[in-house]
Amino acid sequence: MDDSHEIFDQLIQHCQIGDLESFISELNIKESILKIQDATGKTVLHYCAEQADIRFAKEIVGRNPELVNNKDIDGFTALHLGVIAGNSDFVQLVLGCDADLESQDNELHTAVHWAIVCGDLEILKSLIKHGALVSIPDIHGAHPLHYAAQVSNNRSSLELLRYLIKNKADVNAIDNDGRSPVLWAASSGCKEALLEIYNAGATITSSDKDGLTALHCAASRGFTDCVEALIGLCGVFVDPPDNQETTPLFYAVSLGHSECTEALLRFGADPNYRDLKGRTPGHFASFRGRLECLRLLHFYGADLWAPSERGDTPFLEAVSGGKYDVIEWLLDGRPEGIRSSNSEGRSCLHIAALYNNLDIARLLLERDADINAVMRGSEISIFLTPLDVALKKGHIALAKFFQEYGGVPATKVTDSRAVAR
Repeated sequence: MDDSHEIFDQLIQHCQIGDLESFISELNIKESILKIQDATGKTVLHYCAEQADIRFAKEIVGRNPELVNNKDIDGFTALHLGVIAGNSDFVQLVLGCDADLESQDNELHTAVHWAIVCGDLEILKSLIKHGALVSIPDIHGAHPLHYAAQVSNNRSSLELLRYLIKNKADVNAIDNDGRSPVLWAASSGCKEALLEIYNAGATITSSDKDGLTALHCAASRGFTDCVEALIGLCGVFVDPPDNQETTPLFYAVSLGHSECTEALLRFGADPNYRDLKGRTPGHFASFRGRLECLRLLHFYGADLWAPSERGDTPFLEAVSGGKYDVIEWLLDGRPEGIRSSNSEGRSCLHIAALYNNLDIARLLLERDADINAVMRGSEISIFLTPLDVALKKGHIALAKFFQEYGGVPATKVTDSRAVAR
């Protein structure tokens, strides 16, 4: 059996313990071992990338400088691994051996990408000084500046972003989803990075393939300082609609970010804005049970009983979501709303029956919900009471509960008040 792999392992061991003499002796016996790659595709030089003592790497590149551009199975060259390890001396060594600065790993990351992700300004400067390009996209279409915008949440990281901008990084580069560095910064809550990129000439109103702007991104994650900076310092419009006609306020209330909700409303966001289905922020907040956000919407003039295109109100959305406290709060403000229904006649009790929610059904009946309200079924000639819905869905316990309150099938309802809406 060839002893090459045994010698390969010995070379790595010599490197790890600092035994340069034995390392050189092995190479003198069989220098061709340097071209051997292990099961992960790494050469001995790859393993030297993490070693602070670069005498071993010098010995290797002195004998075979072409090895600096060999890739392992992940597409990493020795330069990639040196950057990831933060081994500045090693990086300087391979840069002096004509390392391919644009070499990309399997996810198309260059050494510059890795310098940014690892937060190493010294190495970034070395790479750029040797001619590394700063605007190469990876497999996601993301440039180094995208990553710098994402990680620049402290002074040292911010220097990386500034250095890229200084070296002509494209501040309006877009990734595969149409997201610019501005959107990455807003999504990560990096206000300083956001302002740096904006001041460098970035289009602050850019949107991604879904129509999401930086303001949407910041609002959806609850980054109030970014929201306030975008509107107050960058002058962005407070209600930019995405592809579904939902504004940043929809995202803030849906995810329960009350501080962002208040900030957007304070800056003039429309609490009654409607999406493509005619829903308002109140619909979203109710379904998700965001009571604090609902109170804010109410304070700023939202109509919390506005019907959507289907006639569903925020109250009916709260019932769909099973949000007990929201239901109570809405009914405290408008008790008569308990008898409301959508354009198909679907009432709150129909919804409770659909989702087999006995607790909600009990609350609604205590608030005087119509036990025998009638709605139109999937076929125009079919009508259903809450009992019918419960039986149709196989919710037997709930059906029995409705019967105890006087619930009957639609065929026995003679009152035409709720029929044929």
